[in-house]
Amino acid sequence: MTETEMQSLRIVLADLAFPARRWEIITKADWYGADAVTTLRLRRLPARTRPYRDLRELMRTLNELEA
Repeated sequence: MTETEMQSLRIVLADLAFPARRWEIITKADWYGADAVTTLRLRRLPARTRPYRDLRELMRTLNELEA
């Protein structure tokens, strides 16, 4: 992700309470009206039993998916 894309994601998820589960992250982005690229990235997040601790962990996971 570029710095601009990360900043956009920070804005979209600004008031999301962490820890947050995958569905909460995707729902928040949908409610915000996130662009199609951001929405697609978030939908690629892996299903897992534990929530994402914070925005930093979420971005790290997204970057790993794109590597």
